[in-house]
Amino acid sequence: MLHAPQFTCNIPAAERVGRREQVQQEDVRKTLAELLAWEEMQRSPQLARFLGYIVEQKLAGNEQNIKAYAIAVDVFGRSHDFDPQSDPIVRVQARRLRSLLERFYARADASAPVHIRLPVGRYVPDFEPVSSMEEPGVSEASPLPPIATEMAGSAHAVASIAAAGSSGRGWLGLAALGAVVVLAIVGSIGLENDWFDIGLTPAAPAAPVVRVANFTNETGLSNLDGFADELGHAVAKDIAGYPDVTLAAPGSPPVPGTLTVSGTLQAKGNGFQLTAALADADSDGDWSTVVDIPAPGQSWAAPVADAARTVVGRLGTFRGPLHRVGRAWIEQQRGVEARPTTYTCLLRFRAAGEQEKAVGDGDVFSCLDRLLREDPGNVAALAAQGWLDESRVPGNGVAGDRDLDHIMAMMDKAVALGPQSGFAHAFRARVLGIQGRHAEAVAEFVAALALSPADLDTRASYAKALVESGNWTAGAAEANAALVAAPLPPPWYYLVPMLDAYRRGDWGAAVDDALAFATADRDIGAAVAVAAAAHAGRMTVVARYLPAILTSPRFRSDGILMHIDRAVGDTGMSAAIGDGLVLAGVPQGDLRHSF
Repeated sequence: MLHAPQFTCNIPAAERVGRREQVQQEDVRKTLAELLAWEEMQRSPQLARFLGYIVEQKLAGNEQNIKAYAIAVDVFGRSHDFDPQSDPIVRVQARRLRSLLERFYARADASAPVHIRLPVGRYVPDFEPVSSMEEPGVSEASPLPPIATEMAGSAHAVASIAAAGSSGRGWLGLAALGAVVVLAIVGSIGLENDWFDIGLTPAAPAAPVVRVANFTNETGLSNLDGFADELGHAVAKDIAGYPDVTLAAPGSPPVPGTLTVSGTLQAKGNGFQLTAALADADSDGDWSTVVDIPAPGQSWAAPVADAARTVVGRLGTFRGPLHRVGRAWIEQQRGVEARPTTYTCLLRFRAAGEQEKAVGDGDVFSCLDRLLREDPGNVAALAAQGWLDESRVPGNGVAGDRDLDHIMAMMDKAVALGPQSGFAHAFRARVLGIQGRHAEAVAEFVAALALSPADLDTRASYAKALVESGNWTAGAAEANAALVAAPLPPPWYYLVPMLDAYRRGDWGAAVDDALAFATADRDIGAAVAVAAAAHAGRMTVVARYLPAILTSPRFRSDGILMHIDRAVGDTGMSAAIGDGLVLAGVPQGDLRHSF
């Protein structure tokens, strides 16, 4: 087997650091200007002001002033008695800004000379020349796919035969070259990587296997040894709550393919700081995150549980590091493999559900159907299939009720077969909410979170159930907690924050949240954005998105508020949005009737 050459960076580490420090202010300001002129940034003037403020403060040497209080007062207009503990505005908007920056630099035509980052947990931006991020030659974010790696490894052999062919052997040399290339590809596809389907697609990945190593106490306080041990146990317990992750046995050694989570506890101010890291068996380090922990009181239970939930939530989300290989694989797929696994079906289910459009993805249905034919008692597949079936139920009528009863029976079966599955409880809770059984839905979500406390999708769905039950305060708090915790939250996480901002009359935040939610549901997001913009006097937003509302086939066929009612789950809230739409110029008759 021919192996790929190892790519190394020949620039000394000290010189690389020096180059990163030599970012010129004019390059930063050029990048800032490009960001502020970017169409998506212009849709969010609050985020634009936030970005401009922190960049200019750092360029002026005022890093010590870039604090939550100053940002809340100077950027978001909060009063001088602002309390960051009770008002999460800065944390929420910082998370949104991080997501927007990621999208800016992911564009194919990105040309900004500087990468402006906003590290998690702080508001002081980092500046790095884009060129310095490309020095190794192969970026971590877009590794060579396996076939390219193997072909790269064959380059020297192919080149030598090509040279021989060009020096007098004519077509024999070219034939030899072709044979070597074919043999190299076939060897790498058929023998090494178990490829060779229709087309060149990599073999389906297995569910990530995670081993939890020791969490060590480096505070110098021996009485915290037990605290560090409890953190490790809590992380392991929370990881076990995911249906698409396999937890290695305690004390198991690292083996190829295993991902190892470890952590260190250090003193910080009056509390502590946990640094958790993830590494595979063949590397020294891969991913890390930092969590601040207040000093434990008489009981360690609450700080241990909170820290573990934060770490595992960042790890286990679909956009987290555990599913990096799975995400890369699912993006290449066209059609479903003959023998799908729970993991490959859940990859499809989660990828489609990122924008709440799983119902339109035939591959998700096909994958789950095949899996359930092979394994009728598969708990995760039953719960996922039931949720997808719910999306095809008519909105009204006896037939719809009968269908919902059948789906509820599927969910009951999933929970009966997997009583310890937080995934099954969470999707049963969603169906209960669709049926209008809101108190039962809330109770079922509580059960789901007790089993899978780090599952951010469940927490965001729980927020909606709380709102539908009338508890707006708790629902908004849960929704904002999920938004802040998720490294790259899917657009549907913005539903409750969007509605809560509208309910409170925070029209700027409502517009921003609605435009973010519109990526998941274009019609509902545009409707709320227009209604909020009309109240705020932002007529450019109204002019831009009102035509999309009035030409929406979904809205035109049934009336606008019928669909808003179902998405919002609160008729009073729907009526308030309708008032905003009328203020924006939507005819009153179009709200409840076809047009």
